[in-house]
Amino acid sequence: MFSLIENIDENKKEYSPVGMTNVLTELNISYSTLYRWCKYKGFPHYRVQGSNKKLFNREKIQEWLENQ
Repeated sequence: MFSLIENIDENKKEYSPVGMTNVLTELNISYSTLYRWCKYKGFPHYRVQGSNKKLFNREKIQEWLENQ
């Protein structure tokens, strides 16, 4: 399931934020699955101050997926 993230360039893995749409596409999951993972399973995400927008980090996602 996380093979797409493994194939990302090392340069792109550095702390550049990834949007929700990219995460949904790369992991091939639904919005409701991602929401549940964030809320109940500790999926790594960052909330943009002053909004409900969430950002993600590919490296942190990779670590989380390997530990599940």
